[in-house]
Amino acid sequence: MIYLREASITDIPLIQQLTNQIWPATYQHIISSEQIAYMLDMMYSTTSLEKQLENPNLYFYIIEIDGEPKGYTSCEIHIEPQTAKIHKLYLSQTLHGLGYGRMVVEQLEKIVAKHNNKYLILNVNRTNPAVTFYKRVGFEIIKEVDINIGENYFMNDYVMRKNVK
Repeated sequence: MIYLREASITDIPLIQQLTNQIWPATYQHIISSEQIAYMLDMMYSTTSLEKQLENPNLYFYIIEIDGEPKGYTSCEIHIEPQTAKIHKLYLSQTLHGLGYGRMVVEQLEKIVAKHNNKYLILNVNRTNPAVTFYKRVGFEIIKEVDINIGENYFMNDYVMRKNVK
């Protein structure tokens, strides 16, 4: 059984633990270890996570499967007219290909639909195998972006969009 449990400030150590388990395996063949370290500090420091969790338009969840934390996701509503954005969707690699990612996306669709969002967008690295997953669950590539995140590092992403059911 999969459950999205709303995250709170007290979950920051858990989010950081999950990140340290999931991120290196996810990105080791996509970006340099130096960029991974830089991005982890930028997005997953305690200060950064506190700021994210305080955003009233950002829904941040711990993904629990059979009562065990196995990942996390976050989604921001109304970032554009009628559009919500998935900022994070990370599951333990042992769960890839088992349908849990699809279930998370479906639950996020229900959440954003309650807030009158018609579209769900996300950014994904252009060489990330997750692009295939997102296409399978109904996302389509709408553009390419190269985002300078500092220290001469870039996120070379696709922006993908899906109509919310």
